[in-house]
Amino acid sequence: MYHYLLIAHTYMRWLVLFSLLFTLTRFTIRSLQRKPFTNLDNLARHGTATIIHLQLIIGIGLFTQTPLNKVFWNSDPLPFENMELTFYNIFHPLVMLLATVIISIGSALAKRKQNEADKYKTTLLFFGLGLLLIFLAIPWPFSPFANRPFIR
Repeated sequence: MYHYLLIAHTYMRWLVLFSLLFTLTRFTIRSLQRKPFTNLDNLARHGTATIIHLQLIIGIGLFTQTPLNKVFWNSDPLPFENMELTFYNIFHPLVMLLATVIISIGSALAKRKQNEADKYKTTLLFFGLGLLLIFLAIPWPFSPFANRPFIR
């Protein structure tokens, strides 16, 4: 089960990044051009939030199954000196959860806005902040804290 969750979580990362970048790019261009908010814009906003929620669910499943979790929490004292274990058991889950919450709030607020410019602005602000947090918490191959290959 762990192996399949890990593979799903790894590949889903690219879908999350693509959908966020697509939505942010589309909304930036349409906002600058003062275009009306369309059904496709609404689908991009809602679809991106849904993809991120699916990634979070896979991540929670992975977190409960990972051997790194068991090593980290069963050590005495907690091994905060090991940056990789701390990254995967504290930093990554908390920051990703925070990013998901921020994106969800932004999606919900944008949905309720009446003014089209406010819909774009709200989505850009919250999705942009969420994307920044996600970029910080992904274990990139060049990360000094913990690294994983781009594709497993």
